[in-house]
Amino acid sequence: MKSKGKEMSFSFINGVSPQLSPVTEKVKDDTPTVDPNNPTRDMNIALKTLKENILLKYKNWGGHNVDGFNVSFKYGRKFVKVLEGTRVWGFVAIDHDIHKNILYNKGDTFKPASWNAPAKWARGNVFHKNTDWYEWTGPNYLK
Repeated sequence: MKSKGKEMSFSFINGVSPQLSPVTEKVKDDTPTVDPNNPTRDMNIALKTLKENILLKYKNWGGHNVDGFNVSFKYGRKFVKVLEGTRVWGFVAIDHDIHKNILYNKGDTFKPASWNAPAKWARGNVFHKNTDWYEWTGPNYLK
């Protein structure tokens, strides 16, 4: 086994040395894949896609009629409030800024802390291709 260019060797009390296999480091690829349908990062396209995916996830969840499931947006100074009927689904950042002393990027999505304020940490981004960070009920809890 190699570690930082040095050969490591050791033996057990009975004098037997283990046969170590070479270790290969796995590099985790955390680079998000950007939605190919929105390469320019247009907020209107991203919110339209978010709305369509929320309705699709609601329909797949229970097979209910999505006609009564109303998703709307209310623009504020720093965030877009995503409303589902009379409840807050979440908040989407309009631009790069700071919230509760934490930097966030355009499109970052937050759980609601209250009717008027987002929670502290971003749960996902509307410009990314994957949608596993939210359900029809709202952004998922942190893992």
